[in-house]
Amino acid sequence: MSKYRQSFEDELKLKLQQKATNHMPEDTVLMKSFKYFDLNNSGYVDKYHFFRAVEKIGVIVQGDKQREEIFKFYDLDSMNKIFYQEFISIIFGTKTGTTRNLSPKKVHAL
Repeated sequence: MSKYRQSFEDELKLKLQQKATNHMPEDTVLMKSFKYFDLNNSGYVDKYHFFRAVEKIGVIVQGDKQREEIFKFYDLDSMNKIFYQEFISIIFGTKTGTTRNLSPKKVHAL
């Protein structure tokens, strides 16, 4: 795993732990952040909105090289977009409650 990606994932998980509550687990916090930027309910975000969503959680990725490497890893189909349910599954290592039970249209903005 690249040092950029590992650092990104570690910081993201830490920020999600800080924002999560008993009523809103970490995966739901992450889903809502992506949903906030997915105005057409497509289920995916482009590179700009991906980094805006993680910035909303508190993770700032500096540098074009780091951003490019991180985005390319999670852009599973190389279509310049990230399906955020897949991203959430990768981050948590499994299908989470959010990805199993909530479609993107059912989640309200933060």
